[in-house]
Amino acid sequence: MTASRTFSSPTAIFSRRNKLYLQTAGGKLLNAGGQAGPALQAAKSYRGAAFADFNNDGQMDVAVAALDDYPSLLMNQGVKGNHWILIRLAGSKSNRFGVGARITVASGDKTQTREVKAGGSYASCNDPRAHFGLGSAEVVKEIKVVWPSGKITRLTDVPADRILTIEE
Repeated sequence: MTASRTFSSPTAIFSRRNKLYLQTAGGKLLNAGGQAGPALQAAKSYRGAAFADFNNDGQMDVAVAALDDYPSLLMNQGVKGNHWILIRLAGSKSNRFGVGARITVASGDKTQTREVKAGGSYASCNDPRAHFGLGSAEVVKEIKVVWPSGKITRLTDVPADRILTIEE
């Protein structure tokens, strides 16, 4: 029942604008969708989001699927000048993409860990490569990969701003 309202299609009742939240220095989340461009202004029946660095520039982008419509590709044109590293695993004893591996990156004064996963959101799959934002650090002090097979790979003093393939 739609309370006497008529919809143009069966999916129109689910149409909403996507949200984009910006975390402030104080830890609060602000809805920044209004400043993020026209793609976030369109109301559609969105169903899944896949996160990846589609153009390999070090900034994470988002592909968003919608029912009865074309997908949207939201290209991140954020702050330039911060450093990054994107790590692609190539398993031999473990699975080919290193799914289940834990990657730890130490740079500057912080340490970050990612687990390589398959899947992501409803009806979508994220990039299997692990993205690490490095801020002002131009070199990664250490990369440690714990493979599903139990093997451990360590690399030191790796330059930033690159896509790095690590083989098991």
